[in-house]
Order: sequence, then structure tokens, then C-alpha cells
Amino acid sequence: MLNIINKLDYNVAKIFHNIHLWGGSFVDGLMKGISYLAEAGILFLLVGIILILFKKTRRIGGTILLSVAIGFLITNVILKPLINRARPFENIGSDFYKWWLSADAIFESGHSFPSGHTTATTAFSVAIFLTVNKKYSAYILLFPIAMAGSRIYLMVHYFSDCVGGLLVGTISAIIAYFIMKLIYSSKLKFFVWARELDIFKHKQTSSVNENNNPSNKDEK
Repeated sequence: MLNIINKLDYNVAKIFHNIHLWGGSFVDGLMKGISYLAEAGILFLLVGIILILFKKTRRIGGTILLSVAIGFLITNVILKPLINRARPFENIGSDFYKWWLSADAIFESGHSFPSGHTTATTAFSVAIFLTVNKKYSAYILLFPIAMAGSRIYLMVHYFSDCVGGLLVGTISAIIAYFIMKLIYSSKLKFFVWARELDIFKHKQTSSVNENNNPSNKDEK
């Protein structure tokens, strides 16, 4: 089984190296750009925080934040240290190392399995897919595939690392989705307050009252 995985990792990496030889610096830049979008999960956390501020998008934002957090916990806290797999380019003198140098040698620290970038992107994308109209959200599922491809292209992850990231991210999003579903169906006072909270409500109400107050108009 391990030999099959190793052979698959090698063959897929070789395909991406051939894409690099064909595409040159343009594809190098594109892959680096895609990979950078998931750096430390900052973009996904920002999107989640912004969405959670508004009542209409609070459930989506909460699912995103919870999903990315669960994915981080499973990937970075549990699996990476437990499996302790070295990255492809760390095998000095191997084809992976040569391909990594050819693809501009982007250094990444930490363990290889599963891919944290792929996990975070998948958790983010599947969370949106589960909570938004499928007609519009299905295309977001292409994002994790592109992210996985960029990580293999840059030779900082094996194909199997990215498959692991896709699985962990999907599981994390599903768990987050059902947790949020329980929260929104709960009658506990805190959860009712949290989902109804609108930080802009007071400001909007005050503004409306001022506009509708006859005395204010008379003063003007």
C-alpha cells in the first residue's frame, strides 16, 4: 500500500514538474499566488469575521470560522506532529528536491502530512457550499483543488498530503455545519442572544429615530 502511495506521489509530482517546464515563470507566479491565499488561514478568518458581524450572514461566518478552527486543530495540532512526515524537498538529491529547485525553491517549515493550506481552503470552501445556495456555491469547490495543485507544483507537499487535506477539511466543515445547526435550533439563552446580536442595530435605530423626530426637523 505504501509503495502504491509513494509511486502515485512521484508520478503526480512529475506531471506538475512538466507543467512547470511548459508554463515557465508565468505559471510559477500563478501557483505562488494561489498558494499565498491560504497563508496562515488569514484570508478565511477575515471573511468569517466580517460575515459574522451581520445577522443575515452570521450563520455562514460562524460555520467558516468553526470549520477552519477544527481543521487547524486536526491538522496542525494532532496529525502533523503524530505522522511527522518530511516535506518532498527535504529529501536532498531526490527528483523532488531537483523539481523544487526548478520551481523557485519556496521554503516551508513544519511537517508535510496533511497539507495545512489544502485543509484550510477545503474547510472554508465546503463551509460556504453547505450554508449557501448550492446553485451559486458549487463553484467554490474548485478552490481547494487549485490550492492542492499549487502545493504539489511548488513541491512543498506530496499528492497524498493534499488528499489528506481535502478529507480533513471536508470533515471539519461538516462537523462545523452540524454544530452551527444545533446552535441555531437551540433555545439556550446565550445562543439565542448570539445569533440575534446585531452590533449595528442600535446605530441604525438611532439614525431612523432622528430622521423621524419632528422636533429635529423644526430645529433645522
